Amino acid sequence: MKQDDILLKLNRYLHSLLVIGLISSTVFLIFGSVMAIINHASLGQNLTPLNELLGGLMRMDGASYITLGILVLIATPILRVFGSLVFFLYQKDWKYIIATMLVLGIILAVIMVGGG
Repeated sequence: MKQDDILLKLNRYLHSLLVIGLISSTVFLIFGSVMAIINHASLGQNLTPLNELLGGLMRMDGASYITLGILVLIATPILRVFGSLVFFLYQKDWKYIIATMLVLGIILAVIMVGGG
């Protein structure tokens, strides 16, 4: 397979990943909002804690679906960077491997440190 074909395939894959992430996140956010309205639930300013997320999804809790939508929205670009890293590893392009690892490291560090 030619280099151009591989790049085209990667771009299509990463584009699809971003579109699927955006659409699924939007669906979860809208569904969660509708469920909150139907159930007359107050969403407040807090997200559902991760250890309660699955139970909340099973109960059709609007806040849990909103939390899931936000998590998917956050995870989508991270998965895109990870996909790029896998591609650069496959290509053995060390300059881009190092740059992508730095970006991924910064993203993960910000997530771990948190904020708010």
